[in-house]
Amino acid sequence: MTADVASDDTVLDAMFNTGIVGFKGFLSESGIDDFKRLDRQALSRAMAYCGQKGAVLALRAEWEDTIKQFAHPIRQTDRKDVSAFLDSRPVDAELKAAELAMEEAAKYGTKVHIVHVSHPKVVELIQSAKKTGVDVSLETCPHYLIFNEEDFIQQGPLLKCAPPLRDSDCVNGLWEKVKNKQIDCISSDHSPCPLSMKQAGNENIWEAWGGIQGVQFGTTAFLSQAMSRGLSLEEVLPMLTANVASRFPSLEKQGEIKIGNQANLTIYHSDSKTVFKKEDILFRHPYSPYVGQEVQGNVEATIVNGNLVFDREKGMLSDPFGKDICAM
Repeated sequence: MTADVASDDTVLDAMFNTGIVGFKGFLSESGIDDFKRLDRQALSRAMAYCGQKGAVLALRAEWEDTIKQFAHPIRQTDRKDVSAFLDSRPVDAELKAAELAMEEAAKYGTKVHIVHVSHPKVVELIQSAKKTGVDVSLETCPHYLIFNEEDFIQQGPLLKCAPPLRDSDCVNGLWEKVKNKQIDCISSDHSPCPLSMKQAGNENIWEAWGGIQGVQFGTTAFLSQAMSRGLSLEEVLPMLTANVASRFPSLEKQGEIKIGNQANLTIYHSDSKTVFKKEDILFRHPYSPYVGQEVQGNVEATIVNGNLVFDREKGMLSDPFGKDICAM
């Protein structure tokens, strides 16, 4: 949901009536010209609309004004290194955005979902809001639990994302929140682009596309890391399945294995070991920061609506057969 769309109920109604999962907005510039951020006024309008409709409003929570405050003096010095990007997007921007979102959600009774949380302090702020009655859930991504800012400094643009990767203490802090069940969902945040758009940042980090290519590897890497930290599959699987389905009404027939639910299943072998290889990549642009990692566990097969669509030995077995809800 962009600033201009947030003020147009007709456009929003048309999307809502198709049965969409929810709406999403950015509280900082998205990097895409036709996807403008929600400023304070637009955020309020979006909250009011979603509160009235009972729709979930997902927010990418970094506050643009705070980012500008930190980024402007850095850009003025013409710094182009990886650390300059890290310095330009402190956790203060996340905290301010989350704080404003919680205020507006409380005002309008809106269901809010905060995406891509990178720092345990943000989790704590959101959990505090939950205790006051705000209907809020939150997610983090595998890359915030697997990589840290030192990896970014070493690997460069391949690991550029927003919010940025944090230090190792923050990574460990996020894992504590996972253990304490204070993080509701784990999402891929797969953000693909041609390799050239990443390599554009080799000499100037500001020029690199922001986003991690990890949809194929993130879940397995997350589960492997969870088990290495003493967590059981029973503890963490709901963050990938049941918790997601229970938060978004249109997914209510998914997330659990029971009669009447859709047969969307993943066959996972937890005892095997594998190394992510470039030649195994199934998405369009064949590169990923996960390549080269050895992990415990592997996805052996995927079943969608009762149909076997992927087998590790045979590869993809089916053409896409999903429904275009916009055409329904």
